[in-house]
Amino acid sequence: METDSKNQIKRLDELKKGQTGIISKLSPDIRTTIRLWSMGIKSGSQIEVMQTFPSYIIRIKDFYDFAVGRDISTSMLIYNIQKPKSS
Repeated sequence: METDSKNQIKRLDELKKGQTGIISKLSPDIRTTIRLWSMGIKSGSQIEVMQTFPSYIIRIKDFYDFAVGRDISTSMLIYNIQKPKSS
């Protein structure tokens, strides 16, 4: 995969299906952060966007798939974003 030419920190809701990256920051809301931690979603985790509608489905470390709502996807920050593999 190629690095996004504008490799910067983006919100999860700005990523497209197939893009990968690393979680930089979760949510400013501590309850949401604790909920994400309990599911194994932590800063530093490698993610891949599997679906963007109706909710975001992210794959953590090529193994676990999680659905997150729009509210969480707008507060989760991702860096080291890679373009999707071309078929």
